[in-house]
Amino acid sequence: MDNLIKALEKQGIKKYTKVQDLSINKILENKDLLVSSGTGTGKTLAYLLPIFQKITEEKTPQALILAPTHELVMQITEQAKLLATNSNKNINSFSLIGEVNIKKQIKANYLTIIDNNYPACFKNIPNPPFVIFYYGDINLINMNNNIGIIGKRKNTDYGKKMTFKLISELNHSSCIVSGLAKGIDALSHQYALEFNLKTIAVLGSGIDYCYPKENMLLYKKIKEKGLIISEYPNQHLPYKKNFLIRNRLIAALVKDLIVIEADLKSGTMNTVSYGLEYGKEIYCVPERANINSGCNYLIKQGAHLLESIKDIF
Repeated sequence: MDNLIKALEKQGIKKYTKVQDLSINKILENKDLLVSSGTGTGKTLAYLLPIFQKITEEKTPQALILAPTHELVMQITEQAKLLATNSNKNINSFSLIGEVNIKKQIKANYLTIIDNNYPACFKNIPNPPFVIFYYGDINLINMNNNIGIIGKRKNTDYGKKMTFKLISELNHSSCIVSGLAKGIDALSHQYALEFNLKTIAVLGSGIDYCYPKENMLLYKKIKEKGLIISEYPNQHLPYKKNFLIRNRLIAALVKDLIVIEADLKSGTMNTVSYGLEYGKEIYCVPERANINSGCNYLIKQGAHLLESIKDIF
């Protein structure tokens, strides 16, 4: 495992940003401050997501973890009180200072970091999302047999066949986790549904923004039969950096991470780096030689070579 991590770092493949650990206990200790605003904890945090972005220098919720906890909680609390006053304690939709603006009421379900049923798999990572928006069966997050399958957007026929083969060999207790991207991700979700497996799609865009648009039908099917999650509300645009940030959630959700076709420097390898940090087992489908294969590189550095699901179970 350590050799794999060092090998990725040597190739310049790192996580999106290096951040200090967030102490969940400190947030929970200040839970009463958030509740005291009178707006309702979950609703307050869900609607204050843009405020999180405004409070921090970066425009991402994850940057919150760099702020001192007490200062952060106090700022959130003050904004919550302001919102409660301005909306007569009935928050539906509102406009905030500067660029921060939510015009549409949040339609999705959501969990916040101080909710009792917030997923443990996210609490245990250094930079957990403060809010999880979702459609579908949230209980899928807690399944014991979540398997991540990731890979190229521009997959080959070989990658498609191997994705089909591996998923067809899984038993019905398995749940496939991927990112709904074009290519291997979309194929993984598609084949999971075809074989009556559960599947979780982790978006890098707003929960109501299907990206790419060509996956809209698949998005709707997963919404109905599986689970779609995002840390971004409504129609939040799919900025490139958000996908790199999103990858940590895919890694956190799974027990094992399968890589089917990957360039040496890619978003897929970024997800692998998170998986290694979180202590996940990495399995790679081998590719042909001399094609700058991320899979072959990982195998040479100690990842498991995968030809059949029997190689895992």
